[in-house]
Amino acid sequence: MDTTVLRMRQKWEIMQAVTSGTEYLHENAEVYLPREPRENKTKTSQNVEYDPWIARVNLSILAPFTKRLIANAAGMVLRRRIKLEGGDPYWEDEFRKNVDGDDTSLDQFAKKRLEVALTYGMSSIIVDAERRKAESGADQIDPLRPYFVPVDPWQYLGSRRASDDPGASLTMFRYQEERKTAAGDYGEEYVPIARVIRPGAYEVFEADKQDRIESGELLLNYVPLVSIYAEKEGYLCATPPLSDVAHLNIAHYRRLADLLHSLHIAAIGLLVLENYDGEEGVTGLNYAIKMNTGDKAYWVQCDAGSFVAQAELLDRLENEISHLGVTKLLGQKFVAESADAKRIDHQQANCVLAVAAMELETGLNKAFKMAAEYRNIEPPKVIVDKDFDFYRLLGQDVSVLSDLEDKGQITTELFHRILFQGEWIPEDVDREELLKNVEKLKAEAKKFLMEQQAANRPLPAAGKQNKAPQATA
Repeated sequence: MDTTVLRMRQKWEIMQAVTSGTEYLHENAEVYLPREPRENKTKTSQNVEYDPWIARVNLSILAPFTKRLIANAAGMVLRRRIKLEGGDPYWEDEFRKNVDGDDTSLDQFAKKRLEVALTYGMSSIIVDAERRKAESGADQIDPLRPYFVPVDPWQYLGSRRASDDPGASLTMFRYQEERKTAAGDYGEEYVPIARVIRPGAYEVFEADKQDRIESGELLLNYVPLVSIYAEKEGYLCATPPLSDVAHLNIAHYRRLADLLHSLHIAAIGLLVLENYDGEEGVTGLNYAIKMNTGDKAYWVQCDAGSFVAQAELLDRLENEISHLGVTKLLGQKFVAESADAKRIDHQQANCVLAVAAMELETGLNKAFKMAAEYRNIEPPKVIVDKDFDFYRLLGQDVSVLSDLEDKGQITTELFHRILFQGEWIPEDVDREELLKNVEKLKAEAKKFLMEQQAANRPLPAAGKQNKAPQATA
């Protein structure tokens, strides 16, 4: 593993923590919920070992703020279907329904790649193709079936370029993956392997060993790697764009863990008996304590002020997390703000999403171009919708636009485009066909109106003739 990947992994760790869930934080509690000075292991009166730190860890829960921000941001970019324009019909009819060989559609695959890029700063795709079997009588003319292989940043092991000059070609890329193998009659096990890709060739090694277990050829004379960046720092180098949100999420996790543990202990009052000489007091619905005159019994409870302060801190952290969202939907404000502030926040969110959408679109176009080389057909043009400032038109808006279109101040095509962006025309409607039908209906309506006007035109009165004016001297 090269030093660049090691440096990036230090930044990726916080993102993996907030996106992997509560179980991951429990497994790494020494880092994310460390032991307090007085949380040492003790033994009860029955000689049973008790660890208060483990009890606090088990009660802790991670609120998935960061993960929800990322999912909503990716959903906002890909809220509309990815378009494939031009190219061979194969891409639209077959390939987009299954891009990875495991029945994953293009939109699902792209959404996951974008989520990974927004999480770690980048994500990658290896464009590969199925291997032909060397069987006698096999038709070697059949086109190869290309597919996309997702590669997450945590799989990176290193890379090498032809030189340090800008634009130098990639000569080697290494990444790790897990291969599922059979174990016994019914079992299975996952074996970690390292895959090395070079121009025109690949090798597979068993993890932590130098033994090569597989090798082969690639039809492409370059490394078919495509990277999608959300916050790029260099070639195959990126930083998580939401790391600040992740640190706030961890702070919220720690404070919530303290509050839950405190409430768990303080919610149970402590019974105090003064001047009581009887046996050990037992409380419950089916028990009573016999006391002498002058004895006292009362409950001791914690002051609720400290809990209120912790709850206010949690609310403040939640607001800070929401303000650092990528999009206007993810950065929901809980206080009133001016129109200028909303416009500024919206422009910043659009800027982040626009960069992510353009990177995704560029990466998918490169991937389809590589896939087309395997199949020797024309690639399509991939279009990702970048209109993130979407809004649903109201009825009065449509009425005003319809009047403008009737008066000829806007074209019918523009009117349909606005209706489509305003969520009034479904995505599965062919707008060109719709425009032709509307023009045809308008022509028929105009013809019918002219016929009605001609039929209803009054005839001239009988005996009345139009005489031309006579010229005078």
